[in-house]
Amino acid sequence: MKEEFWMEKWNREDIGFHQQAPNSYLQEFGTQFFEAGKTVLVPLCGASIDMKWLKDQGLNIVGVELSEKATQWFFETHNLELKITELDGFKIYESENIKIYTGDIFTFKDWDNIDYVYDRASIVALPKDMREQYVSLINKNLSHTSIFMISFSFDNEELGPPFSVDSEKIKRYFSDLFEIERVKEVRTENPPIHGGVLPYIKDSLYFLNPKVK
Repeated sequence: MKEEFWMEKWNREDIGFHQQAPNSYLQEFGTQFFEAGKTVLVPLCGASIDMKWLKDQGLNIVGVELSEKATQWFFETHNLELKITELDGFKIYESENIKIYTGDIFTFKDWDNIDYVYDRASIVALPKDMREQYVSLINKNLSHTSIFMISFSFDNEELGPPFSVDSEKIKRYFSDLFEIERVKEVRTENPPIHGGVLPYIKDSLYFLNPKVK
């Protein structure tokens, strides 16, 4: 997903991708994975309702989002009191237990206090070159965290976003630094995604935990 593509989506309010309910994997497995009181990073967060769900479980949320319109939409939708500050080129929208940094994830620097990463299809949003940058970012700055990662896979390397990122790619990207567990996988036949041209899509949940050094 290139920057221009995403910004145009929000500017045109073409947000059919936006979910109206928290992710089903998050609702099923989130409470066993995340510990209340800890801090979770949500990269490429959009205006995801999943952030509100995580906040309601007692987590501190740090989102990073390119589109300021998406950030504004999130706070307005959930009627959250708001403070806005600026730091290191980011405009930071902040309410109780939640901060969204509006700017480019690849220039984000505030890694130290992150305990978890919640990647609900962020990795599949990015084309190969940007995805490899994203993987490097995680491996360099977040190898101490546990990652709740949701990915899609299908038999077409060119279509996207979302792009296909199968279990072999997940292992190649992260197995040097993380123990990887595929927790659940659901196969859907003839999904409507990508204009209905795919015979199937696999929706997979992975838990990534730091390897003991």
